[in-house]
Amino acid sequence: MTDLGEVIASYTLLGQRAGSDYFPITIEVGRPYRGEGPDEWICSLKIDPLHRPQKIHGEGSLQALCLALSMLRFLLKGFIEDGGTWAPGEDFQLKNFWPDYSMP
Repeated sequence: MTDLGEVIASYTLLGQRAGSDYFPITIEVGRPYRGEGPDEWICSLKIDPLHRPQKIHGEGSLQALCLALSMLRFLLKGFIEDGGTWAPGEDFQLKNFWPDYSMP
């Protein structure tokens, strides 16, 4: 258990910002839990040290989880677009986690 509640998925990799040394990036996704509203669910997301922990709200547990994973992709993609890189030997590619399917 962490400040995210029960962590249901985690991953650690080495990243680098331009002009800096490599540093560990720890990703943690918490188990969705009920919020205050009748259909509100919350899924916690942590990308340390890139972003502060976030609580992603959805209408149901599946939507909260999907939105948290979408936010994770968005934030990691932003890191890469801003010049961030993964350490040599890191086999972490966003397309392996989020295939680019055409949506109907």
